[in-house]
Amino acid sequence: MKSLTWENIQQVYDEYHEWYQKENGSEKGLKLFSKPDVVNKRISQSTFAFLFLWYNVGDTFSKELLTENYRGLVGDEYKGDFQAGRHIGNGTGYNVKNYHHGIGGYCIIDKTYTIQEKRDGELLTETVWVSIKEEYGYKCACCGCLEGDEMTRANGICKLEKGHMDPELPLTNDNTIPQCPYCNGSSKDKRKFNKKGETVAIKDKNTKNWVYC
Repeated sequence: MKSLTWENIQQVYDEYHEWYQKENGSEKGLKLFSKPDVVNKRISQSTFAFLFLWYNVGDTFSKELLTENYRGLVGDEYKGDFQAGRHIGNGTGYNVKNYHHGIGGYCIIDKTYTIQEKRDGELLTETVWVSIKEEYGYKCACCGCLEGDEMTRANGICKLEKGHMDPELPLTNDNTIPQCPYCNGSSKDKRKFNKKGETVAIKDKNTKNWVYC
């Protein structure tokens, strides 16, 4: 296993970004993961999970191991449950296998991809993501927790994450609400939300069908 550190993570990202540009990823609808902030030592869960798997292409890692390595990079103050892996292969185009495919871990199989058709809205960019957070006053759409404050439903500081309104669709500008780590992690792929962050459907545990509220 090759580890990500603040000394090598920029190089890993640059190699990924060079590949992305060579493959014309933006034209093919591939999600572009955000650049890590090496100076201030900040990196999103999604970017870390992707780069970690990209750096170890072909190897499978558990959520617990991803959590351990993410905590080792950002510090022990991170107390949340690592959920970023589930977003990597959900409509992003990358050849990813995860828990939902029954392999018990997360893995970028190889550096191939599937061209993504844009549905309903444009694929989410960091600029649009910032505007969405501004629209919600930098608060979790579900519980109202303010980014940078202590979370109301769990320990730790609120760092807003990109939450699916409909988890069966890609993260587009019309399918994204800001959620705190607790609300995003607890909903996973089991709830659908409206723009207000209200639950509109819950997936039945037995039938796996959606039950609308």
